[in-house]
Amino acid sequence: MSRIYALAMAVVLSIALAAGPARADTVACGDVLTASVTLGADLNCAADGLTVGADGVTVDLAGHTVTGAGTGVGIRVSNHTGVVVKGGAITGFTRGVDALSATVDLVDVKAAAVRGSWSNLHVSGTHATCVIDGLFAKDGDELTVDRCVVHGTVSVFSMHGGALRIKDSKLSGGALDIFQSDNGVYSDNLFDDFPVSLGFECRHSLFRYNVFKNAATALDVDAMTTPANASTVERNVFQGNDIGLRARQRFRNVVVRNNVFNGNRTVGMLVENSLAIASPDPVAGNLFTFNGRSPSGITDGAGNVVRGGLHLRSVTTPPGQITLKGNLGQGNVGPLIWAPPGQVIDGGGNQGPCQPTPNPDLTCF
Repeated sequence: MSRIYALAMAVVLSIALAAGPARADTVACGDVLTASVTLGADLNCAADGLTVGADGVTVDLAGHTVTGAGTGVGIRVSNHTGVVVKGGAITGFTRGVDALSATVDLVDVKAAAVRGSWSNLHVSGTHATCVIDGLFAKDGDELTVDRCVVHGTVSVFSMHGGALRIKDSKLSGGALDIFQSDNGVYSDNLFDDFPVSLGFECRHSLFRYNVFKNAATALDVDAMTTPANASTVERNVFQGNDIGLRARQRFRNVVVRNNVFNGNRTVGMLVENSLAIASPDPVAGNLFTFNGRSPSGITDGAGNVVRGGLHLRSVTTPPGQITLKGNLGQGNVGPLIWAPPGQVIDGGGNQGPCQPTPNPDLTCF
């Protein structure tokens, strides 16, 4: 061993020994934190847990758990920015984390009932370390969920002008209700028994590369917006649901393209459009396979049996028309496309049986 190498190793070892273990702070339930802390032990609280009382505070749980007695708030942040909570669990409270007019990052945290009002929330980690059971966000500018496991109900209100992002996450045993949101992006997620509802005040939403499975209705779209704010559903897989994608009332300026609808029990896609204004944006390039094999017996508003790949009906006079282009069907029990005359625009290239016939507005091969 050279003298230089031996000297370098000695310096490294002396630094490591001098550093010692990470510092742990003495923290008690009910404390108001004005500086960053690292927990040295679990906390068991009869009421509230901890309150952050300054900007830029980091609460390092250091693998510990803050546990409540069924009441109160685990970690409360009001009117402070740059707050980070990381590396542990918060459980047993009415709300695990409550942010009011704040900016909070939750990193590698397991928590139940996270709530943000007029706040920016960023939740991230890995599928093993970031587990959220219930999330509510209202009137904030940003909500991001990145590479987490999510259970329970996720509700989003009034995220106009901000950014709602859910990506690389596994969501199961709950539901995502998006009542009002702009510019939402939902990508590379697994929604397993986790139906998604997109409200009519949502604008410019993008669903891409997700898997939707095992729901009654996997994605429920109620869209009434302008072409500039159109929402897009593309390159997703809808599999093993009763209904893959459904529009119950409004289907205006929504692009549904290049998705796979496979093995949905009743129908891949069901649209009942109550808008008199035509929606020329296409339903295009979708693949419908093996849908309708175990139908639930539902009918549309006019009593027509719903079964197969794509079922469309307009309930207005004159009807709002939807463009169908390049959709393919194979192995469905029922038609690839069911759409009455006068209710669709034929973009060409639809391959699979169509009903009812004859329909001079739609050519299927």
